[in-house]
Amino acid sequence: MASYRDLVSRARALIDELTPEALEPRLDDVLLIDVRETGEHEQGTIRGSRLLPRGLLERDIAGVAPDRSGPVVLFCASGGRSALAAASLKQMG
Repeated sequence: MASYRDLVSRARALIDELTPEALEPRLDDVLLIDVRETGEHEQGTIRGSRLLPRGLLERDIAGVAPDRSGPVVLFCASGGRSALAAASLKQMG
């Protein structure tokens, strides 16, 4: 059975990752989604981001990002959930 670290490592091999410094000048040009839980989001987030917890992503992404052609950036606390979420969205097209 694969561990969480294994799954995150596999996901990271499938996606593009940005540093905060690389993201900053693009903030107005991307759909920014916070995949943390509601309580974490209330502790602070990135300006302009939308909350869509990881557990609801596949079900609710169409309502948050109806235009699939635009760039989407996902983030969480450490990068693991957002990597898994990005890989899942990539599989969804």
